[in-house]
Amino acid sequence: MAELIYQQIIKKIKKQIFAQEFADMKLPDERSLAEHYRVSRSTIKRALNHMAQEGIIFKKRGSGTFINPLYLKNNTVFNYDSSSNLGITDSFQHNGQKLKLRFSTLRLSPLPRNYNKISS
Repeated sequence: MAELIYQQIIKKIKKQIFAQEFADMKLPDERSLAEHYRVSRSTIKRALNHMAQEGIIFKKRGSGTFINPLYLKNNTVFNYDSSSNLGITDSFQHNGQKLKLRFSTLRLSPLPRNYNKISS
């Protein structure tokens, strides 16, 4: 399946972020980005909204769109989706891969004597 235009824009903006092409950690306004990438403003809005949900950028009303310094430091993405019931571990990604938990030991304990009474 071909990559959608807004996904291509996200990749390009990420590349610019790591090349430190944005002064003061601030992205240009939507209109300027749309002109630069020769796409519609709605495409830019969609790309920026996805990036904000992932924690790459954050929008400050009346001030603009800024790069999240934690994203630059760790290259870690927190995928925030308010409609999702994923746990926090499932919401974090690192270098494009989901984090996994690994247990090194497993300890079993006997059930308490009054277990049947507790579960009834």
